Amino acid sequence: MTTHKEEYVIHSNRFSGKNESVIICKNLTKKFGDFVAVDHISFEVNKGEIFGFLGANGAGKTTAMRMLSGLSYPTSGTATVAGFDVYHQQEDIKKNIGYISQKFSLYDNLSPLENITFMAGYMECPEKK
Repeated sequence: MTTHKEEYVIHSNRFSGKNESVIICKNLTKKFGDFVAVDHISFEVNKGEIFGFLGANGAGKTTAMRMLSGLSYPTSGTATVAGFDVYHQQEDIKKNIGYISQKFSLYDNLSPLENITFMAGYMECPEKK
């Protein structure tokens, strides 16, 4: 049996002091109908800490990261990322964090630049002029 490990890191430059929480997550939950993808996760990440999710396929890592990076709304619970609320300030979250998964290359047939360009479009990043 092959196991797949994914690891995620969120980084923000918005905070300047030590031991400031850059991520606060309390009972964050995501349901798809009756299926519970993320079940009441709670944690805090302080400025300067390296944080990752590890777990088996289907454990909810990607779903949790989609909520924390402003790409999906939680069903319940609360969370702030870089001081921004995941329900009401998703665009501010996207503008103030960097997010990349360990397995970045989404499509093997695309070059690294093409993958980055694709992901930038997916994340609705403005095109640099």
